Amino acid sequence: MIKKTWLLLAVFLVFGAVPPTRATGGESGPQDRLERLWDNLNHMQVTVTLDRSTPYFPGETATVTVTLANPTSAPLEIPGPQAPGVAAFAISMLGGPFTKSKSEWSTFEPFDPTPEDVPSTVVPPGKSLTLVFHPEDKLVPPWETYGEMPAYPGTYRLYCALADLTQPLEFQVGAPVLEASAIVPLQIFKTYQEPGMDKPETEQYAATIVAVRLDGEHLLLAAQHNTTTTSKVETEEDGTLTSGETHGGAPWVRLRTVPSVVTSLKGTADATGLITLEYTTADGGGGKIYLDKNRHPL
Repeated sequence: MIKKTWLLLAVFLVFGAVPPTRATGGESGPQDRLERLWDNLNHMQVTVTLDRSTPYFPGETATVTVTLANPTSAPLEIPGPQAPGVAAFAISMLGGPFTKSKSEWSTFEPFDPTPEDVPSTVVPPGKSLTLVFHPEDKLVPPWETYGEMPAYPGTYRLYCALADLTQPLEFQVGAPVLEASAIVPLQIFKTYQEPGMDKPETEQYAATIVAVRLDGEHLLLAAQHNTTTTSKVETEEDGTLTSGETHGGAPWVRLRTVPSVVTSLKGTADATGLITLEYTTADGGGGKIYLDKNRHPL
C-alpha cells in the first residue's frame, strides 16, 4: 500500500501590542510595512471553522471558512488573505507516527516567510471579510496536495496563519467500516508497454464508490482519483478501510447519508464521464444518484 508522507507545517507569527494603524504609509522600508500589516491583523477577530463537526472520512474533501472582523473604530490594512502564503494552513496529529506517546501532538516546521511586497487589504471599521477555502477552488489548499483530510483516522488540530496559533481548531478523522463497494468502469483506456513486456497492454480506468458506516451514520462516497477495473477495495480484518485504500482514491466526495446499511451498490458511466449509481439498503429502501464528471451529485 502507498504510505502518505506526513508534511506537517506551522507558522511562527509575532504580533506587537500596538494600537491599530491606518493605511497611511510612511514606513522606512518594506520590512516596516510588513510588520505594520501583521500588527494590524493582531487587532482583527479571526474565526476559523470547518464544514463538519462530525468525524471526516479519511481523504474526504473539506471546506475551511475564515472570517476576519474589524472590531475597532479605524480601518485596518492587513496582509492580503488571498495572497500566496498568507492564509496558510497546517495540521498536527495527536499521537502521530513521529511522536513518542499517544498523548503528544506531532511537531511541525515554520511556514515560509511572507514576502515583503505582499499585497494588502483594508477592512473598514465594524466590517468583516469572509474567505472560503475548498481544494477544488485551487485558491489555497488547506493541507497535503489536494486539500483533502488526512488518510489516517485520529484527532487533529488545524492551524491557520491568520488566526491565533494558541487556539487551533480540533477535528476528527474517523475509521470507516465498509458496507458495500463498486468499481465503476469508465470509457477511458490507456495502452502502455513497459521495459520487459512482450507486447503492449491496455487497461481501463474506473471510479471507486464505497458505502461505509462512520460514527453511526451510513454514507456513500466517491473517489475523485481514478483506479482501474482490476482494482479491489481492501479492508483490515475488522472491516475498516485501509489507509492506503482511502489515500489512493483521495480526494473523496461525500454523496449521501442513508438511513440503514447499504446491502448492494452498482454503477455505470457514459462516454462523458457521468455516472449513475444504484443502491439498496437493509430496511428495504434504496435509490439512484447521478454524478457529474467530478463525482459530485447532480
